[in-house]
Amino acid sequence: MATNRPKTIFAFSDIPDKEENNVFFQTQTIGEPMNKVIHRIYNKPIDQRWEIGFLDVCIDDLLKGKPYRINIIKHHYTQGWFADPFVLDVTDDEIFLLVEEWHYANRRGRISRLAIDRKTLELLEVTPVLQLNSHLSFPAIRRVDDEVFVYPENAKGKGLAMYHYNKLGRVFEACEVLTSMPLLDAVITNGFGPEYIFATTLDNPSRQLRWFEVVEGRAVERGIISFADDTARNAGDWFVCDGKMYRPAQDCNQRYGGSVILQEVHFEGGAFTFTDTVRITTTSKRYNTGCHTLNQFKDVCVVDVHGYKYPKLAKMYNSLFCRKQ
Repeated sequence: MATNRPKTIFAFSDIPDKEENNVFFQTQTIGEPMNKVIHRIYNKPIDQRWEIGFLDVCIDDLLKGKPYRINIIKHHYTQGWFADPFVLDVTDDEIFLLVEEWHYANRRGRISRLAIDRKTLELLEVTPVLQLNSHLSFPAIRRVDDEVFVYPENAKGKGLAMYHYNKLGRVFEACEVLTSMPLLDAVITNGFGPEYIFATTLDNPSRQLRWFEVVEGRAVERGIISFADDTARNAGDWFVCDGKMYRPAQDCNQRYGGSVILQEVHFEGGAFTFTDTVRITTTSKRYNTGCHTLNQFKDVCVVDVHGYKYPKLAKMYNSLFCRKQ
C-alpha cells in the first residue's frame, strides 16, 4: 500500500571515514582544509544533488530517435540523494531500483533499494541493502536464472566483489572478489561468448576502457580500449536490441556526467569499436546540468540527472567563487 512519505527500513550508525569530494566545482583561491569547509557550507544551502527519473519512451523507441521526456520521482527524503539507478524488478504497481544513496551523515555512498509507485512515481520506500567503510556506487546487476547478484563500484575499497541478493532479508551477501584492482563503473556481459568485464580505472577514467575475461571466477585483463574523446566510462549495463549490442557511455567532454551516449558495439578481429547512435540529455528545468546513467529492464528506462535545489543561488555562487574542473 502506498504511503505518503518514504521510510528507511533500517539505518546504519555513522562511521567516521575519509571525506569524499563529490562536487563538480572546486574553489580556486583557498586550500585544504578550508576548501572542505567551504564545500560543506556551499552544498548545504545550494543542495547539489543527483536525482532519479524515468523516460516516457522504451529503449526501442529511444534508439529510433523518438522524442522523450524525463519524469522525476517525487519524494521528501532528506537523508541523502540518489544516483546510478539499476532496475531490480518491475511489477504492475511498483518499480524497484538499486541506487547509490549518497548519505549525508556518513558522507559516502551506500547501496539502497527504492520502491517507487509506477503510476505516480512517488518514492514509497528506501531500504539500505549494502554499506561498507568505503564509498559504494554504480550497483550493476547480474541475473543468473532467478538469482540476482550485484557488483558495485568500490574503487577505494578492496576491488570489485560480487554479492548475492537475499530477497527475503533484502540484503546482499558477499560471494567472491573478481579482482582487487580498483575499477570504476564496471559492467559484465556475455554477449560475445565468454564473460567479459569492461571498466575504467582512476589513472585514466575518461579515455581508456579496460577489458577483462572472467576465468574461474577471477578477472584476467585482456586489453585496453583507447578513446579519442572523454567517453570511455560506462553509463549503465550493456544491452541487446534488435540483435545489436549497445553500451551506455558517459560523455565527459564538457564536464563529468554531462550526458549519456548509446553506442553500438562492434567486435571484429579481436578488437572492440563503438559507434555513437543516440544522445540522452536531461529535460528537467531544475536538474539541468548533467545525466550520467541509463538502464532498462522490462520496458522501464531509468536515468539520473544532476542539478541544484536552489539553481539561482548555485549559479550566483559558481560565477563568484568556482571554476570548472
